[in-house]
Amino acid sequence: MREPLLCLTSERQSVSLQTNVQSKMRHVMRMFLNIRIPNQLINMLILEGTVGDVIGKIMEECQPEVIDFTEQDGARGAIAVVEVATASDIPTLAESWFLKLDATCQFQIATTPGDLQKAELDTLGAESKS
Repeated sequence: MREPLLCLTSERQSVSLQTNVQSKMRHVMRMFLNIRIPNQLINMLILEGTVGDVIGKIMEECQPEVIDFTEQDGARGAIAVVEVATASDIPTLAESWFLKLDATCQFQIATTPGDLQKAELDTLGAESKS
């Protein structure tokens, strides 16, 4: 935990400032990145023996938390978990896939059980009944 950037006179103001600093520092969202790679290009890279190097370079550039390779709509693909701090991170994460593998990319927000608890869904459900 970081110390507040500025100490104010009242304890209440100090706590408020600390909370604001923390929320600005940790505004990272986990997202699923669904990747579909056209068969023709990846087949060529496999036959050339360069697919491992290309995928390795992409992994270095986008640094996913987790990635699993799978079938996507009859083509090769992957599902990655990535962290997005700002909207400008999205093109940066997708661009390597676009340029190196002519892939299509889709982003979806990933919600953890902890996120659902913070959403207080039970309270929302009770309020919608009244």
